[in-house]
Amino acid sequence: AVLALNGVALGESTETKIGIYKEDQLSSLIALVKSEDVECIHSGIYILGTLAENMDIRNFFVSSNALHIIVEKLATGSIEVKRAASYLLGLVAECKDYHYLLESASALEQVVAIASLVDEECEECGAFSL
Repeated sequence: AVLALNGVALGESTETKIGIYKEDQLSSLIALVKSEDVECIHSGIYILGTLAENMDIRNFFVSSNALHIIVEKLATGSIEVKRAASYLLGLVAECKDYHYLLESASALEQVVAIASLVDEECEECGAFSL
């Protein structure tokens, strides 16, 4: 079901992304990220990143206080989790108003660590976040 939702979210339709967001206010996706299953964590963060491409959803995500969960998974997760989390943090970092939240969640240290990995996608996502 998570892969199907991700496939739907990846579409360019803003209405679809808003519809997914309005269905349960991202709580199911955040619950996936909190799980111990690596695939669930990756899928949850990946979908959140896809949805956060929409500014309204990104704003809601930031206001949900889930940023620290993403930072924690960035620090301890698999390479796929690191890639997805650094992309999501990069989207958040695009808004100057959220820089203080990233700093207070210790995201900057983690993003620098990601940018330093010997993995091209992590380097790119880390640089995007910075």
